[in-house]
Amino acid sequence: MVEDDSRKSDQIKDAIDNLTGSKGVNVADSWQSGLLMLKSDEWDFLVLDISIPQFSGKGDEGRFRHFGGMEILEELERVEKLIPFVVITGFDEIGHGEDKKSFNELKSDLLRQYPSFCRGVVRFKPSSTWRHELSLVMEAF
Repeated sequence: MVEDDSRKSDQIKDAIDNLTGSKGVNVADSWQSGLLMLKSDEWDFLVLDISIPQFSGKGDEGRFRHFGGMEILEELERVEKLIPFVVITGFDEIGHGEDKKSFNELKSDLLRQYPSFCRGVVRFKPSSTWRHELSLVMEAF
C-alpha cells in the first residue's frame, strides 16, 4: 500500500486483514518510498493513494505530488512491474487549475488507461461505504 496518512492506512490495513485473514500488508508513505518498495520486490496487489508527498518524514517532505499515485503507476508500467491495483482517495477533486480532476474523472481515466489492472477507485470518507466497496474489489481479486 502507498498511503501517507497513517490513520487511513491503519483503517485500510485492518479492513484488508479482516477480508483476507492476512497480516501481510506493507505500507510506504510517499512517492519515493512507494516506488522503491514496489520496484524492489514482487507484489500481488496494490492499494494506492493518488495525492502523496514526494518524500517520507515528519518535517520537510518536499513537493506534494497531487498525482503521485498516477506517476507511480506510469513508472511501474514503464518497468513492466504493473500489478492489479485499487485506488483509495479521500478527495472529491484532485489537482489545481487546468490539471484538476473530479473523483469521477479520475476513476474514468484510470479504468480507461489501465483496464487490465485497475480493479476499482474508492472514495475514502469516514461516513462512506468505502469498506464495502473495498470488500467487493478484494472479493473479485
